[in-house]
Amino acid sequence: MKIIYKSLLVLCLPFLLSSCALLPAEEEPLSPPLIRPYERRQHNFATVLRGDIVLTQNISMRFLPSRVERFYFEVEDELISNVAVNRGDNVLEGDILIELEHRNIDAQIADMENELHRARLEREHIQNLYNIYIRIRNAAEDNRDLSHYANSLENLSSEIEIIEIRLSELHRLREQRVIRSNIDGTVTFVRRFQRGERSSRRTAVASVSDKTYSVFVVRGEDAAIFTPGERHEIRIVREYHEAIVVSYYEIGLEEPAEETAYLMLLDEGANIQDNSYATFLHTIEERNNVLFVPWSAVNTIGDRHFVYIMDEDNIMATRDVSIRLIGNNVTEITAGLEEGDSVVID
Repeated sequence: MKIIYKSLLVLCLPFLLSSCALLPAEEEPLSPPLIRPYERRQHNFATVLRGDIVLTQNISMRFLPSRVERFYFEVEDELISNVAVNRGDNVLEGDILIELEHRNIDAQIADMENELHRARLEREHIQNLYNIYIRIRNAAEDNRDLSHYANSLENLSSEIEIIEIRLSELHRLREQRVIRSNIDGTVTFVRRFQRGERSSRRTAVASVSDKTYSVFVVRGEDAAIFTPGERHEIRIVREYHEAIVVSYYEIGLEEPAEETAYLMLLDEGANIQDNSYATFLHTIEERNNVLFVPWSAVNTIGDRHFVYIMDEDNIMATRDVSIRLIGNNVTEITAGLEEGDSVVID
């Protein structure tokens, strides 16, 4: 009987071992999460200060020249040879601004002037001879023929007239290649040319403004803050200039349709172009000897204003405050903080 049991055990053992191999492998346990020590957030702080705060507004104004002349070339596709002025230069009527190449015309003018000089000298010489022979003939009752002198004088006069017409035309062609200012004023624009660039009649190349007066204009609501007779300092580019508020009739203008203020410069030398702008820093409100914090420190929910501070346990807490003037960068505090307190600004 034992022999039978042993035989059965030997026969079943391979099946039992293969059944164990079919069971799923046991999963490895997950690693425990890393526990890092608590890191306190770092804040930026500002100190409550006492001083003056100002609320300002930048008001922009546009240059309004009394007269602007813009200049164009009269001829097309000619080489540009000389730019005689720079922006900001003062010029008189007739001054050269820009020139096109005209050396070839200059040479023709020189030749024609020589021809004119020769013809005039020759006519003068023949005229003198003719006058002499006329006197001799009258005195000696000489009947010699002087018609060839008369003919020569007539031919030379015709030649001189033709030369003068051609010379006038050459001068006209040369003048077309020269741009001159037709007013006294200030150069407010000069085009920059590349080497070898040629003329185009469609493009403005220079402008001159009559600087009898230099006025900047403000229109709309901002004009209401200016009163005729007031003097203000305005900024043009990076320089400050004194200006006076004037009425439209003082500078010969018609009454504007909308509220408009005119500020006329009192000094010269401003770097002004046709499209120049100036700015005026208008003080809306100013508060002196008050407490203030950076405007970013004050939080607002509805009608409530509050700041964040660090309490005795170094934990961030809120504190209600009362505010008044919000300046350009700071806010006035009227209650809730003392000078020297620290507030969170981020």
